[in-house]
Amino acid sequence: MILTVQNTPGSKQFYVILFPKKTLIVQYSKQVFSSSILRLVLCILAFTAVNPLAAQDDFEAEIATIKELDWPEQRERFEAAVESRKGTPLQRARYHHELGVVYFVLDDLFQAIEQTEKALEIRLDHEAEAGEEVLYSAYNLGSFYHNLGNFDEAFAYFQLIVDRAPNSRLGYTLFRLGSLYRDLGEFKLSEQAFAAALKEAPYPDDQAERTTLLAEWADLYLKQETPEATRSAIDLLEKAYANYDELAASDGYYASLAALSLNRLGLAYTNARDLRRARSYFQQALDYNEQCCQDEDLAASIHTNMGIAYRHLGQPSAALEWHRKALDIRLESVTPGKTDITLARTFDNLASTYLDLGRPREGLDHIQRALSWGLPQFKPSGAEDNPSLTLLREYPNKNSLLIHLQDKARLWTALAEKEQNADHLQQALATYRTCDQLIDLMRESHLEKNTKLYWREQAQKMYQSAVKVALMSERADAAFYFFEKSRAVLLLDGLRELNASSRLPAATRKQLARLAAKIQYLEKAAYEEAASGEPAPNDQLSLLREQYRHLLDSVEAGYPDYYRQKYRPGILGLQDLQDQLAPGEIWVEYFLANDFSLGFVVEKTGVNMVELAAPESLEPHINALLRNLKQYDAPFDPEPALALYRYLIEPLQLRAGSRLTIVPDARLSLIPFEVLLTDRPEGADYGQWDFLLRQHEVHYAFSASSHYFQTGNRPEANGKVLAFAPMAQLAPELGVDESLELPRTRFTTEYISKILPTDLFLGRDARRERLLEMAPRASVLHLATHAYLDHEQPEFSYFLVADPDPERRRFYVNELYQQQYSADLAVLSACETGAGKLFRGEGVASIGRAFAQNGCPNLAMSLWPVDEGATSRLLESFYEKLKAGSPKGAALHRAKLDYLEQFGDPQLKHPFRWSGFVYYGQDTPLELKAGGRSTWPYLLAIGLVVLGLISLRSRKKV
Repeated sequence: MILTVQNTPGSKQFYVILFPKKTLIVQYSKQVFSSSILRLVLCILAFTAVNPLAAQDDFEAEIATIKELDWPEQRERFEAAVESRKGTPLQRARYHHELGVVYFVLDDLFQAIEQTEKALEIRLDHEAEAGEEVLYSAYNLGSFYHNLGNFDEAFAYFQLIVDRAPNSRLGYTLFRLGSLYRDLGEFKLSEQAFAAALKEAPYPDDQAERTTLLAEWADLYLKQETPEATRSAIDLLEKAYANYDELAASDGYYASLAALSLNRLGLAYTNARDLRRARSYFQQALDYNEQCCQDEDLAASIHTNMGIAYRHLGQPSAALEWHRKALDIRLESVTPGKTDITLARTFDNLASTYLDLGRPREGLDHIQRALSWGLPQFKPSGAEDNPSLTLLREYPNKNSLLIHLQDKARLWTALAEKEQNADHLQQALATYRTCDQLIDLMRESHLEKNTKLYWREQAQKMYQSAVKVALMSERADAAFYFFEKSRAVLLLDGLRELNASSRLPAATRKQLARLAAKIQYLEKAAYEEAASGEPAPNDQLSLLREQYRHLLDSVEAGYPDYYRQKYRPGILGLQDLQDQLAPGEIWVEYFLANDFSLGFVVEKTGVNMVELAAPESLEPHINALLRNLKQYDAPFDPEPALALYRYLIEPLQLRAGSRLTIVPDARLSLIPFEVLLTDRPEGADYGQWDFLLRQHEVHYAFSASSHYFQTGNRPEANGKVLAFAPMAQLAPELGVDESLELPRTRFTTEYISKILPTDLFLGRDARRERLLEMAPRASVLHLATHAYLDHEQPEFSYFLVADPDPERRRFYVNELYQQQYSADLAVLSACETGAGKLFRGEGVASIGRAFAQNGCPNLAMSLWPVDEGATSRLLESFYEKLKAGSPKGAALHRAKLDYLEQFGDPQLKHPFRWSGFVYYGQDTPLELKAGGRSTWPYLLAIGLVVLGLISLRSRKKV
């Protein structure tokens, strides 16, 4: 079996060849082997798993004889054996399998795959006799396809082994899956796969195998480049180096792995910005390699990494020399016309160094060469050319390609500034659009939500640079495009998937849902066990996720309409947004980059981009405002609200009285803009203060594209409010602490039931089963309970339902993703339903957002733990106005104004009490008619009929 064990920047891949009693690493490229190692390869490469009872069999003797030959002669003999079709079916399968291994060593992956697929086909037809020979062929095919970058096929063959668990190859397969998930950027799944592999044979009892796994695990952490991940990588690599150095004393083969570990330690300390130690480890790696192995690929990798360290030190001239040495080494063994990702990275490092040196034209030349080595089919006629979408889709290592393209855009931007040529900025924007296409393709291949969020955060650097270039070139359309692509894309993906699922047969939808539900159950169990200090069941979870991916891949391949709907591009353009806006409506999007801020103002008649205060100027005022808002028993300090108005609203020059839809960014998502002060207040009566609430009706959106997204094929709504208040009255059998009772929620929900058609569930009746049964068909969801946030793992935030079992009492966010709602409005009257962990590029991972992603287009939710009494009054007023036909955003706006006018006690008007509820959605009247039409036109028509009848009766009396 063949496993990838190295894929660090600037170095070739290594492969582990597994045999029952030995592990060997060879490189997939031209090699420099000692004769003893080469003889060892000849002896053990083909996974023969010889049955000792048949060791003298003529067939086995023939195989052994062939394997003593040189590789080209082995190929000839095995090709002749295959051509002769001699022997039993399983013997013919063996010839095909061995020939596949030989083709692999001779660098012909496509022939290796063809022969190994023939071997597997025969072995599957005779699986009862073939036994684990099936696993050998499946494993090699998974490895070959992984090396090609065809991850779907690789997963399919590894799944074949997983489906036959337990078996002797499961540990190796989980190890390889860890490497595969790592290369995909599925870091959480990669970690789980490595952890599961560590428990399977041979890793618990074999020091060498275990060390190889730890080294690969460290490479996973190196790729994440976070401080915590870097520390984990250093710990693992120090163990790996110590083990390999000890093993090398008795077996020189392990010396190359010790040198590799030193190289990786240098890379880890580079990530940690401890450049002195990084250079020390790189030099040790060079010395170790020179003494033991003289491995040219490893030497090139070390030179590359040393160059990166010098760049971080601000010494680009020294970096250039190291990168040139690395290039010279790599060019000695290059194969023209073949993909060479490591050579591509070497050219990219040179391009970036030329950028540091202020020589962007030379950098552009090198970056095009990087793209050409990564994509031999890419034949640019000039620096302006970028790879097509087809080539992007075929590129095996999209993470590296994204780095190349971003560096190219940076080079165009630097050239524009150096030569004062605005045309170069257009080339930079075109390259950023290509980056964006590639990010979309990468997102398609990611299964894990946490992985998608991780890559959304990583993509923010690109989007920030693209917006800055659009601002420099005064391209409002381009700026808006990148604004939209930088936010709430995963929310939009979820909405698209809701639409796409309607293209699937009911049985297929159920199959996906059942498997997803099992995963969700195990995730919840793992979370709860981890919280209690018990180990989480990662093994089974990893296997289920792998099955789910395999099923999803087959569904996407078998149902093209589903695939097209799920992944179709669909970002609202600037002109499309203007067409949607009503007269007097203003759309405001904020963009907070690391070093600049923008406000984007869109009206039906025009567009304005305004550069705002730097983010570091905003941060202290945001923090102070949030502290003020949550301290209801202390005077409200007006200074932060005044400052944020000056920074965020005043520069936009908005017309007074206009309706605002605000798309906040980053930590602006945590504040209600209505509390910003337009003028310094006089006196302590908050009811007299000039809050923005008095000048503008304000509501919010996650993004323009999700705001106007049309969810089709939703279940027909029932025309009723589902009012759900499990904490309204606590029955003793529920075993809930009395302090959790929310008596005002009973009055509010009963009031709603008096003015609107309502299914009302209070106290013990508000059970999980009722919510699961009734919520998907409700026209309005009103949820009045306690909610609890998990800021580290937002999918495990939860709200309470009625149940005597404490575990079933928690309704987790990840359970919401198994539902699809028809509601026109969700009112989440619980603490912090609009708050949560902030993800750059996606926004706040709140409970409310989970409802939005599953079909609720309009949300009223809270930003902090709200006051029960004030919330009750506010929501009763809100529902009264909805019943009267007021649009939803206007209804909440008017309810807040009414609240400020109701009380004489200034303390009851503290912004804590009324501003915590915000509205996300379109400002349309409530749809409470079964089938999805608004009630107010019908009420108006009925009213007119009644008036007509009264008038008619009056005439008759006269």
